[in-house]
Amino acid sequence: MVLAISSAVIYTLDIKNKSAPDTVISKNPDKSIAVLPFKNFSGDPSLDPFCDGMTDEVISRLTKIKSISKVTSRTSAFNYKHTNKSIREIGDELKVTHILEGNFQKSGDRIKVKLQLINASKDEHFWSDEY
Repeated sequence: MVLAISSAVIYTLDIKNKSAPDTVISKNPDKSIAVLPFKNFSGDPSLDPFCDGMTDEVISRLTKIKSISKVTSRTSAFNYKHTNKSIREIGDELKVTHILEGNFQKSGDRIKVKLQLINASKDEHFWSDEY
C-alpha cells in the first residue's frame, strides 16, 4: 500500500497525469513536499501508532525520489499533528511547495487510506485518491 501511495505522489509530481490542472507543478522546478501525519478516522485510538507508521513510511519512500527536491523530516511534519493552521501557513513555515494529507479508516479487516496532494501556496488540490 505504501508503495502505491508513493508511486501515485511521484506520478503526480512528475506531471504525467493528464488530468492535472494547468497550474501544475512541472512549471515549478522546486518539487518539495511535507507529508502531514495521517489522521485516524477509525474511531480506535489504539490505531494511532499504525497511522503514524504509515506516514513515516511514506516520508521515507519519498526521500528516495530524486525528482523531489526536498521532503520535510518526520520530526518537523509531526509538529502539525494537532494543528489548526491552514495549508498555506504550514507550507510557508516548512518552506515546501506541496502538502500531502492523508486519513486512515478501518472497518473489520479492511483498511482505506485517502490521500490529497495540495499546492501549498494556493491551497488547491492537484490530486486525490483512495487505497
